[in-house]
Amino acid sequence: MKKTITILIIAVILLVSIKTNAQWTLTSPQYIRTQCMESYYGNIFVSSNDSGIYLSSNNGNSWVKTSMLNYHMTRFYKYKNKLYAGTYDHGIFMSSDSGNSWVQNSIGNFTVSSFASDSLNIFAACFSIFSNKGIYKSSNEGTNWIQILNASPVSNLFYTGRNLIAVLHTMPLTYFPFGMFYSTNSGASWTEANTSTAYCFMKKETLVYAGIGEGFYLEHGIRMSTNHGLSWDWITVLNNKSVNGLGYYNNFVYASTTDQGVYATNNNFISWWRVNEGLIDTITSCMLIKDGYIFVGTGGHGIWKRPLSEIADIVNNSNIKPETFFLEQNYPNPFNPSTTIRYELPRAGVVKLVVYDIMGREVEILVNERQAAGSYEATFDGSGFASGVYFYTIQTDKFSKTKRMVLIK
Repeated sequence: MKKTITILIIAVILLVSIKTNAQWTLTSPQYIRTQCMESYYGNIFVSSNDSGIYLSSNNGNSWVKTSMLNYHMTRFYKYKNKLYAGTYDHGIFMSSDSGNSWVQNSIGNFTVSSFASDSLNIFAACFSIFSNKGIYKSSNEGTNWIQILNASPVSNLFYTGRNLIAVLHTMPLTYFPFGMFYSTNSGASWTEANTSTAYCFMKKETLVYAGIGEGFYLEHGIRMSTNHGLSWDWITVLNNKSVNGLGYYNNFVYASTTDQGVYATNNNFISWWRVNEGLIDTITSCMLIKDGYIFVGTGGHGIWKRPLSEIADIVNNSNIKPETFFLEQNYPNPFNPSTTIRYELPRAGVVKLVVYDIMGREVEILVNERQAAGSYEATFDGSGFASGVYFYTIQTDKFSKTKRMVLIK
């Protein structure tokens, strides 16, 4: 009996030890500075800023260099049994044999920043300050291209299943965004949406999500569109982090950031957990979810992977508290008639959340009670109030913050 109990105790200790030591693992040479990542016919392709393309055929356990050397790759894209690779100043290369060989495309020596496609065409975004800026379209799988937009450099493209989305930038020589635009007719005409930029996109069922913020951009977090990109609502500012990668698996959504590693959520974007255990470089440049694993490329320390089940266990069994007090921007904003306000408390205390009109008069008290540490949300219903500018203020014994919102009827 004592022997059985001893064995059980040892087993529990080993299990706890495994869970405690669960973390990201390095799968590639540590010096690789990654730019983009894609899965294609079971293989994983990762570009290095200075040494071409690496390929893994065993889910990231080992990597080999392909024949594509000495090119700075900017984006991979799968389209009709071909893999496309956009480059910096060398146009597009295509592979139709799982990356064993590559052929340079006829688009020219442009800087190709992104791709998208509908049922008939493939589109390429060109980020240049001169004549080869804008968007190009091919209706024959990249053999020939025509320019359909020459207004400004374009950093990102995405097809929502109904509309084509483009992120345009100002001129000259600036990374500041000009705005996000959508086209309902394959690029023949464009209309401005209500957000300035997006670094990445993700489609989940009928919803489209945009990761916001990169470089000098002033917005951060994640926006959501319920109408295929015509308008966008804030989901979360993700603690003011710039989001450059989005993916989902089961009921979890994952976000990679430009300087704070990887976050995960399983409760409709209300709470986020940093899941960086063992990840020595939190400057992540790309992310991929494949075959039960999440992969990230880093700014100078190679390619890392982690089992998704491991992250799910940590989050589901976690009692991690928010790191700081935080009041998010309400969403949607502008709104009609109701909007949601989210906030985070790193410690328990009395919380008061109040809405004021533009004259500073109290309109409604949304929260006035003691709350435990955690993430919360409150709803303001403006049905009985006039259109206009309102303010909402959160106050605790250690924190006070006010934000502006707009009711439009």
